[in-house]
Amino acid sequence: MRKWLLSLIVTLNLVLAGISQVQAAPAAQYFSATGHWVQGDFLSFFNQNGGLDMFGYPRTEQFVSNGRLVQYFQRARFEYWPENPPPYNVQLMLIGDAVMGPGDPPIPSSQIPPPGDSGRTYFPQTGHTLSGAFRDFFIQHGGLTLFGYPTSEEYVGPSGFIIQRFQRARFEYHPELDPPYQVSLGLLGDEYIFNMGMVPLQLTLPVPSNAPPSRLSGDLGRIVYETSSGGDLVVANPDGSNAKVVGQGMDPAWSPDGSKIAYAHWGTDPGIYVMNADGSSPQRVWAGLDARSPAWSPDSQQIAFYRRFDGAETIAGRKNVRTDFFQIIVVRLVDGSTWLPPNQPNHSTSPSWSPDGQTLVFRGDGGLYLAGAGQLAQPIPNTDQYFSTPAWSPDGSQIAFTYRNHDHWDIGVINPDGSGMRLLTYDPTFPATPSDNASAAWSPDGQQIIFISNRTGPWNLYIMSRDGSNVTPAVTQALAYTGAYERVVSWKKGIR
Repeated sequence: MRKWLLSLIVTLNLVLAGISQVQAAPAAQYFSATGHWVQGDFLSFFNQNGGLDMFGYPRTEQFVSNGRLVQYFQRARFEYWPENPPPYNVQLMLIGDAVMGPGDPPIPSSQIPPPGDSGRTYFPQTGHTLSGAFRDFFIQHGGLTLFGYPTSEEYVGPSGFIIQRFQRARFEYHPELDPPYQVSLGLLGDEYIFNMGMVPLQLTLPVPSNAPPSRLSGDLGRIVYETSSGGDLVVANPDGSNAKVVGQGMDPAWSPDGSKIAYAHWGTDPGIYVMNADGSSPQRVWAGLDARSPAWSPDSQQIAFYRRFDGAETIAGRKNVRTDFFQIIVVRLVDGSTWLPPNQPNHSTSPSWSPDGQTLVFRGDGGLYLAGAGQLAQPIPNTDQYFSTPAWSPDGSQIAFTYRNHDHWDIGVINPDGSGMRLLTYDPTFPATPSDNASAAWSPDGQQIIFISNRTGPWNLYIMSRDGSNVTPAVTQALAYTGAYERVVSWKKGIR
């Protein structure tokens, strides 16, 4: 009873308040009442089908659920179906069935209205009828697309008002209100969120003055990714289109100008290689076994990487125990000479350059480290052995990383001085089996992060804003990931 009463009170408050929208750019609109954006195809569907009166305010940002981009509103859940042509690429969840159950039994055959009855419409799909004000509202406001089939007849609900249930909605009759609002829709989106134990995601960042750009439109440059460790290297648009296999290897990395790709190769003639962006003219720039994770210096004159080598150390009182050591090496492309960051730990992997080219961040024993040609390796405070694959942001303000979070991996960011550590992909407000998220790489402008995740089952690539919001599927090709500190993907700017 309390839940129904709360739903009614909220509905009345919205109606009596006049429900006003916050104006923004056509591509996106911000709603200060709940602190969320509606954008892209979701915004088009929202505006074309009744806006706030039909759907209420957005309760979350867009996010991926079971492989589908979704967004919750007070009265609905939008789902994105890119495989369908517009306007069917945005569909509504059968939230009425989810909240209220599959519906009542069909009416008896003796109560079915005869064909051509002007006062009642019969739906054989569910065995129920529509009449009066509810039928008028159904016809005038979107019909099956917005509401689905009726799953009950009219009846008096716990709130004392006449209601009727639909696959996607609940009609409520309020005779005390003015005619435009005598038929109102129940807040099924809010009820679903409450029933599922979900806390609506609330933005905490300052609201930008302009709408956010579409995440997967326009010239966003190109990505290169590995399909598996040592498998195909593929160049594509960030949405996965125009894909082309350009070689085989692992840990691909774009050069700063986007003309070349560095990668590691462990087959015949192993080492670190550089090839043209189209896969032509591969050249080995460092020869040796077990080399990984090449990273270009900002001036394109050097490549940092790491290699494995045999070593021995004292473990649990046993001297000279054979073990794997890992070492950061930097090769100068002009002459092939190399140098080592000084004082690096025995197990150092996954280097990434600062934007000024003076410092490397890498994973070492016990956490993340900073080092340079004349700078002894020093640990970053507040990091530990669970941090890996660091990636410096283009503006130098943050370092993205993969974090072993108990039973799964997450993407996080931290400031170079060790402050501001935050996990971006772990969201305890939506309880579910945690997914794995790893191998972050920055967009050219530093406003987005691309990463690999198994949140829908197979490993795929996803893109999110740098604050962890707006997760969008990118490449949907199933990929392989082993958790061996792979650099799965790299993102470059420039004309395609």
